[in-house]
Amino acid sequence: MTDEHEDIGHLITGLTAATARVTELSLAPYMLSPLEYRILDRCHRGEANTVTELSRLFPVDASVMSRLVSKLVDRNLVGRQRLSSDRRTVRLSLTEEGRFLAQRLGECMKTSQALLINGLSNEERTAFKTTAQKILANLEDGVAPSSAQGERDDSARLGVFHYTASEAKGLKNGRSNAMHL
Repeated sequence: MTDEHEDIGHLITGLTAATARVTELSLAPYMLSPLEYRILDRCHRGEANTVTELSRLFPVDASVMSRLVSKLVDRNLVGRQRLSSDRRTVRLSLTEEGRFLAQRLGECMKTSQALLINGLSNEERTAFKTTAQKILANLEDGVAPSSAQGERDDSARLGVFHYTASEAKGLKNGRSNAMHL
């Protein structure tokens, strides 16, 4: 007989894997990783326009984020511009090609997500969303803040979950590559 929590864990893992696979397949023709897509999407929405802001949105350190942005710059999807008022700050913006691709990929992602929830009634979608938000809130509430050295603190309440508070918040807002169970 299986444990109820084990069944839920397998379902969550399965959903995460299925979602990641659908996303990867949708992005493959564009030669973008899911994280590169999310960078384009957040820049397109105006939610971030520096590497530092992007690093706060995703559980990725600034050096990794900078390399990802450089790849997008090399592909002429993102442009960089130093601020005249503060030469240390580099603003990111989508190029015309980047804006077009971000819009196109947004439509692709909506279609991909529709495949995942096909056959669910509005009530089932609402119940699923509410349940998922509660699970993510539990994760966020049970995580201790990171230490000053950037190490992840263990949380006795969560056992195997070792997220920083900002990573948990990113998960709650759908900003993570995958859940680690």
